[in-house]
Amino acid sequence: MRIKAFNAMHPDPAWYNSIMSGTTERQHFRQTLEPVQNDSVSFDACKVNLNTLKNLGKYRQEEASGIYIYEKETAYGSQFGIWVLTSLEDMISGNIVTHERTLEEREDRLKAYRKGLGLEGSPILLTYRKHSAVTQLIEKVAAFPPIITLVQDRCNHKVWKIRSQETIQEFTSAFQNIKQAYVADGHHRLAVAAAEHHISPQWISTLYVSSGQISCREFHRMVCPESPLDTNLLLEKLSKQFYISEVPNNVAYKPSRSHRFGMQHKGKWYQLDLKPEYINELLDVQILQEMVLSPLLGIHDPTTDQRLRNFPANKWEDLLNVQQQEPESVTFTLFPMSAEALIQQAEKQHDLPPKSTYIEPKVPFGLLLYQNDLTEKILDKSHG
Repeated sequence: MRIKAFNAMHPDPAWYNSIMSGTTERQHFRQTLEPVQNDSVSFDACKVNLNTLKNLGKYRQEEASGIYIYEKETAYGSQFGIWVLTSLEDMISGNIVTHERTLEEREDRLKAYRKGLGLEGSPILLTYRKHSAVTQLIEKVAAFPPIITLVQDRCNHKVWKIRSQETIQEFTSAFQNIKQAYVADGHHRLAVAAAEHHISPQWISTLYVSSGQISCREFHRMVCPESPLDTNLLLEKLSKQFYISEVPNNVAYKPSRSHRFGMQHKGKWYQLDLKPEYINELLDVQILQEMVLSPLLGIHDPTTDQRLRNFPANKWEDLLNVQQQEPESVTFTLFPMSAEALIQQAEKQHDLPPKSTYIEPKVPFGLLLYQNDLTEKILDKSHG
């Protein structure tokens, strides 16, 4: 993998902790740097907002480039990653392996944002199989005090900066021995940057976390049909491939193992167990798409079908609330896949439906900012 150090903008710790203390404050802050609409007026407003933050001393542009170490610490343990820039040449040459299809509408929006502002408020997440040299280098750096510490939602987020050219070279050399990395989060941003790479060399802000450190959680599916569904007919069709049982006490249900699904329709919860003769190498998200969503509910293209909604594991309450608002909806809950299963699917070049995995750690927006100068230069030339 080809990585390099970069000149990040990092926030004033006290100010950043204060604006990240609540959901409303976090959303407002993000909207000042990520416009709701993709137009020149919105992008210009975001540029003004960024310059204001810099002039007020809320963000400081680092003069010397560096490599950063990131840690997310919870009551359950710590996750460490290396925060660098990655060459999109690795994407083009196949060293970065994807596993999930992207949504065209989201790609268009991110393409406009990358060209119009070129600001990266959070990194893409790549995972790799554990590499002892990289692990030792992380442990060496983390022995020193961090430059940023954020406490948010009972999690500690810490950042260390590596300034030593000798240590930077050690990281760069170690990553040259990592032949493949796998996209855990940021498929859309990566696809957009890869497309731009054909025009001009691109680098993208990246957090590398070893497969033993990342946490894979599930996305649940909800279908909002255009006309009411007959529950009995749906259950009859499902019974050909699944054993169906009602959930005791009709509690909202999350499956406890793979090849088992939860389903809710018209206020009633069911447990669906895939019959043994239909078990194959497909993951649960693929089984659901190919055996249920496409043939029974007409969701043939999950990348564009507006009837399909996806809810990450951390939005469970939101899903339950939407169920109340959409009484004709059908909800399917899934068991999370493992990080190793994700890597194996990527190696087999099996694309998963969009929103198949909810990966952690999630880096808080703005913990470090990176201004993509290359896209800015392209714009300047085109306007000239």
